[in-house]
Amino acid sequence: MFIDYEIGWPGSVHDANKVYKNSYFYRNVSKIIKGEEYLLGDSAYPISTFLIKPFVNSQNPSQIRFNVIHSLHRVVVENAFGRSKNRFIALKELNVRVISTVVKITECAIILHNFLELNNDNVEELYENDDDEDGDDDSDNDEDINQNEIVMKREGERKREQLMNLIINH
Repeated sequence: MFIDYEIGWPGSVHDANKVYKNSYFYRNVSKIIKGEEYLLGDSAYPISTFLIKPFVNSQNPSQIRFNVIHSLHRVVVENAFGRSKNRFIALKELNVRVISTVVKITECAIILHNFLELNNDNVEELYENDDDEDGDDDSDNDEDINQNEIVMKREGERKREQLMNLIINH
C-alpha cells in the first residue's frame, strides 16, 4: 500500500535534493511520524531521526548485518512499485508530453493499486521487475545542508547505531 506519494516533478530532479525536501511528508513529518517511529530509506536520502538509511561503506560485521536486515525490510517498498508497474503496464510505458496527464494517470494507478491491495487482489506478476536504476548517490554530502539538517543527520546516525545495537548485538 502507498500511504503517501509525490508526483509531478521532472525525472531529472534528484529525490533527496528537491522532491523529498519539498514533499508533503517532509514538511509535515511531525504530524505523520510519532515518537520513536521511523522510515527505512535508501542511501539517496539524508539520514535523520525519522528516516534511517543503511551505512555507506560498511566498516564492520555489525554494520554489514544491519544493512542486510535493513535491505530485507525496505525491499517491501520496491515490491510495491513492482506490483503496481506489473498491474498497470502503462506506468512502464508512459511517454506522454503533457505532465497533467501523466500526473492523473499515476495518481489513479496509485489509488486503484491501494484499492486492489485492500481487497486482496493477488494478481500474479506477469513481468519481471525492471532493473530500475534509481539514481542512488551513496555519498553523505553535507554541502548545502543547513544547521538543522546537520543536527537531524547526527541524531539519525545515533538512532541508526542504537537500532543496529538492538537488532544485531542484543
